[in-house]
Amino acid sequence: MALPIEIWERIFLYVDPITLTKLKVVCNSWREIIDKILKEQNFWYKKCKEEISQNIWSLLFETLYPNRSYVDLKNARREGEIWINMYKWWTKIKKLTNYDIFVESLDPLPNYHFQEIITCTAVLENTLAIGTSKGYIYFYDIDALNDKPRYVANHMEFLCKIKFLKNSRKIILVSSCINSHIKFWDLESKELIKNDHGKLLSTSQSYCYSVIKNTLIVQGCIPRTLYELPVDDIVAGVADGNKVSFYTKKGHFLNVQLAEGEEVFVTEFVKPPKLYIRDYYMFTNIAVCITEQGYLGFSIHGGKWKFHNILPIFHGTPTAVLVYAQLLILGLNSGHVCIYCVENWNMLDLNSTLARLIILDTEPIISLNISAHFKECIIATSIKRVHFIHFT
Repeated sequence: MALPIEIWERIFLYVDPITLTKLKVVCNSWREIIDKILKEQNFWYKKCKEEISQNIWSLLFETLYPNRSYVDLKNARREGEIWINMYKWWTKIKKLTNYDIFVESLDPLPNYHFQEIITCTAVLENTLAIGTSKGYIYFYDIDALNDKPRYVANHMEFLCKIKFLKNSRKIILVSSCINSHIKFWDLESKELIKNDHGKLLSTSQSYCYSVIKNTLIVQGCIPRTLYELPVDDIVAGVADGNKVSFYTKKGHFLNVQLAEGEEVFVTEFVKPPKLYIRDYYMFTNIAVCITEQGYLGFSIHGGKWKFHNILPIFHGTPTAVLVYAQLLILGLNSGHVCIYCVENWNMLDLNSTLARLIILDTEPIISLNISAHFKECIIATSIKRVHFIHFT
């Protein structure tokens, strides 16, 4: 080592943490210097704060630590392992289109259910839930896909959405049907524990959000509580703990923060699309819609709607959308999945941005999830099969 230790310490401060961990194998002196830098209090926290938008911290944290509260992250500045895992996960996400892949597939539906199709999915750690047109919910262990479902629940109506709730004591699945009946299932006791009514919007940590007209219903870790909203006709929502955002059919973005004894409502108006909308999706700061003609629309940070035609690019129209950090993942009616890495959402141009196209199925993709349990993967579901896209 030709340079003094102090000089190497200064040089390594300009190297990103992922590269530093690789450089440790060069020699014992470098390993000792790098270990000292990486163990410095708040090092990984500072790297995350400098390079990762705090708007997506909770998203990354929930994926990596689904059974921990976001409060744990706020109090975890000295827990280096949490911050290094978040940084590594975020770094991998940015380069996901460059990784080699292999695909596993699951045929979850019984052979004797000829007309049954998959309508929705949800994932939490190693548990995959699959909802169907006949109202069944199949619970699979992702680590043992060749085994039979560990549990089958029966909602008895066409399912349109399923979501997981979690806390330190139990895992609950919330199911919602086209007739606005909501049911809560305890995975440990394998029993139906509660019935409710309304449109299921979102869950986050141990909060469940549903709506009836202009009434917001919040339950889970708190007693069932009703809030009167200044808007109605809510078509999509996304939650982050006790904060929730909605989009309405009339063009209102509503941000709500629920605190003990106090609620804060912030409403913005954006001229709604004039096109007929088949589906709406809501993600952190981003609303997405799919038109009846197959166009893809985005409203970023409450901005004007912009529409993209991806049919000439991929010879298919979108049937499912997932926005995750800097990833835009589209499921197509052709059974294909395309993945974009978006550097700047405000400058999004699907015609000029490079995308990764993955051929999976011949049936439309109806649901997309992302998991970091054991192996990082995207879970793309068609009306008959579930595909696990692993990145190596």
